[in-house]
Amino acid sequence: MEPARTEFRPDPEQVRAARQTQRWRAAWLASLTALAGSLGLVRAESRLTALLGVGVLILGSALVGAVLWRDHRLGRALRDGHAMMVYPGALVLPGEAPREWSDVVAVVAHRLDWAGLEITLRAGRRVRLHAAYLGTTVDELCAAFGRHMPVGDPEAAYRSWGRYLNEG
Repeated sequence: MEPARTEFRPDPEQVRAARQTQRWRAAWLASLTALAGSLGLVRAESRLTALLGVGVLILGSALVGAVLWRDHRLGRALRDGHAMMVYPGALVLPGEAPREWSDVVAVVAHRLDWAGLEITLRAGRRVRLHAAYLGTTVDELCAAFGRHMPVGDPEAAYRSWGRYLNEG
């Protein structure tokens, strides 16, 4: 008999470690941005050099903002502690209302680049669930989702494309 519900809760240690990594990335990115931007502005021998310095500052600030936004989202996930639940009739993503399985277009398991599932919803939205953040493995996530819909494997598809391209 299969379980009526499978629940995955955020793993505090994994999320804290990921947040620490994000903060280090933001610090390094901010310092490199400040260095490159200030060099471009201080040594501005032409307008082009000054514009490049300003461009580096803007681009670097946007990247730092993106890293800090991800850190904020990880912190919110840890603070709220919402679970992801897999029911026979519905899927509950962390912090969202239940949605029927008919709203889920595809589920793909990623094992090589990052460990987790990528869920594509009917509205075109993609949700990435990192297995480590949920205190589980990709195989356990695949088993829970596999009871309700097929789980794709991009690495297998890439290998078959490689064989196809090399046979010609």
